Formats: sequence, structure tokens, C-alpha cells
Amino acid sequence: MTYARGGSISYETFLLGEGRLGDFPASSRILIREQISVLAADNDGAIFPVALIPSNARFTYQSAYIRASAITGGTDYDLGFYEYDAGADGGIGAVVDIDRLSGPLDFSAGANLYALSAIGNSSLVGNPLWEVLGLSSDPRKQYLLAFTGNTVGTADGSIYIELEYTV
Repeated sequence: MTYARGGSISYETFLLGEGRLGDFPASSRILIREQISVLAADNDGAIFPVALIPSNARFTYQSAYIRASAITGGTDYDLGFYEYDAGADGGIGAVVDIDRLSGPLDFSAGANLYALSAIGNSSLVGNPLWEVLGLSSDPRKQYLLAFTGNTVGTADGSIYIELEYTV
């Protein structure tokens, strides 16, 4: 497993519903915005963390908007979940489901898409993340959402994602 960057996870999180960030009252809408830098020197199999997502999060068809610059040769990226391990590099633990939200995504000519609409997977929509991941009960924990660059490419580029969910 290769973490593309050292350091910790950082992303913008906005509470769109009532209450203060951190309180997460029932039916709060959360918006995450993250831009990821892909470097020509990144290895195939590199993992690019996006955000921590609670196991009770619920997505809609247009929950995950992705825009990417053209990344020459970047023909296979997945968007999925890993266990969160605070002690590991980048917080990346064991793979849970590497392409649960989308994949394979081809960024070789750039991209501008809604990930869940692109795969048309209705089992993701409206159900809590723990059910989407095939669990029998809510573990009440966070999972690490990340892009995995199976075929990263040979040029620098960027991937921008906006992810909205409710809790």
C-alpha cells in the first residue's frame, strides 16, 4: 500500500443544516470539498485520502461531484473506503471496499461527473454507509474515503471532489 503524501488528512467540511459543526444534529447535511494533487512520480497503487465519513452517512445520486484535470495515462482510479487507522501513514488502514462509490474512473482526458450517477448504483442511494458496505449493524465509526490510483499516469494533475451526505 502506498500513501501518495505524508502527513494527515485535511479537507474543508461545512455543516449545511442546523447546529454547529461537530454537533451533527439528526438530519444534518455535510459538504466536504477536497483537491488532491497527483504527481507524475506517484506509483501505481497510490492511495489519495479524501475524508473521514461516518458509518451512518447517507448519499444521494448527486452526492459525489468529481472534476479532474487531464492526467496523461491516468486511466484507472477507484473511489472507495478504507478502515481509518489514526496511527498509520495518512490514516489508511485495511481496504473495506476499494471502488464502492465509483470506479474505474479514467482521468486521462480529464473528467467532470457525478460519481454515483455515473455508475447508476441505486443500492448506495439513501442507505446508511454501514449497509452499503454490507455490514449487519452500525459500527458507529468513521471510514476513510480515498481515491486509489491503480494506473496513476505519467503527468501531474489534480482531482477535485465535492461530497455531500446526511447524518
